[in-house]
Order: sequence, then structure tokens, then C-alpha cells
Amino acid sequence: MVRFLRLGGALMGFGVSGYAAASAVGHDTSIEGAVRSGRTLGFAALVACDYKYFWFWNPDEATPEDTAALHQRGADRLLHIIRQNAGLYIKVGQHLSSLNHLLPAQYTETLKCLQSQAPRTAWADVRRTVEAELGRPLEEVYSYFEEEPIAAASIAQVHRAVARPVPIASGGGGGGGGRAVAVKVQHPQLARQFVGDLWVHQFVLGAAGHLFYGFDLGFLHDENQLTLIDAPH
Repeated sequence: MVRFLRLGGALMGFGVSGYAAASAVGHDTSIEGAVRSGRTLGFAALVACDYKYFWFWNPDEATPEDTAALHQRGADRLLHIIRQNAGLYIKVGQHLSSLNHLLPAQYTETLKCLQSQAPRTAWADVRRTVEAELGRPLEEVYSYFEEEPIAAASIAQVHRAVARPVPIASGGGGGGGGRAVAVKVQHPQLARQFVGDLWVHQFVLGAAGHLFYGFDLGFLHDENQLTLIDAPH
């Protein structure tokens, strides 16, 4: 048992040290960021210890039911962390739920519920985000902007709007008035969360690859990094 406690302590220790170093070079340094990272690293240590302990003590005696229960515990814990942290975590969970060729059925089935779940940003924050991007009041660009999103995903949500005519003096020829558009607005909290979240994901996935031979989900980090960095505001 001491061996597995040391494993968990090592994961947490490396994670906290790495998080502190990452914060120093511009990652999320807020209390919220530390809590999100702490949750994830704690989950990783707990699940790693559970699997290592199970396979160390019960390699020959474990029944299929025991193994299924082990996977279900891990899946339930993962879903809990994803719901608590939201944001990028929901996107990762949605992706994991489709990997039925790689993951135990307990994981893909448990995480399927995330396909229909996505956070929604409050209207005040949407307005603030759009105006910061435009550099001027929203009403100067849109004659109508629907407060309720018509669609929401883990990274952004979409609003109906009607663009105002572009003034002739601005080179627009006075056209474009009354044109219906769809405006995609990235959830504003992602801007401060995603760098730290991606680092933690990379650390956890890398640690899993070292601890469990043949278990390599490092590609998820690269895919989510590209998606988030390229996502429009």
C-alpha cells in the first residue's frame, strides 16, 4: 500500500510543481485555476492508484465483474471531474465517449451524456466579449442581436444577429444592411483557462502513458490544443 501512496504523492507533487512553474510563465494563476488543476491531478492520482492496486494484488483472481466495477469507478470519477471543471473538460469528455475502439465500454457509455451537455455564457458576458472584440458598442454593428443562443458547444455558442449597413465612408458602399448573420462567441472563461487546462491534460495523459504500458491518448492533447487556439471569439 505504501508503494501506491507514494505513486499518488508523486503525481500530485509533480503536478503542483509543474503548475507553479507554468503559472510563472503566463498560465492561469487564479485560485480557480489552482482548484481546477488540483481536482484533475487528485483524480489522476486516485484512479492510477486504484488500477495499479487492483492489478498488483488481483492479477489472477479478478473476475470480469471485478474488472467492470473497476472501470465503472474510474468512469464515474472522470464524469464528476468533467462536470465540475466544464469548459475544455467537456470537449475532452465528448471525444472520449466516441473512442469505443480504445476505451472500456464503461467509460464510453458513462460519458455519452456529455454529448448533449454544454455550458452557456450569460448575456452580459456575451455582450462584453463581443464588444471587446469589435472595439465599439454592439449596437453600432448590429441592429439586432438575439440574447439567447441558438446553439451552444463546449467552446462557444452561436447567436442570431442582423448586421447594420456598412457606411460608404468606410468603403462599404452602404450595403449589407439588414443581413442576417450568425455570430459565434467563445466562452470568455476559456481565454484564461485553456492554457493551464491543456498543460494539466498533457501532464496527466503523459503520466498515464508511462504508468500503463500501451495506454497512449497523447493525441487528444494535440487535437484539443489546435481546436482551442484556432477557435474564433
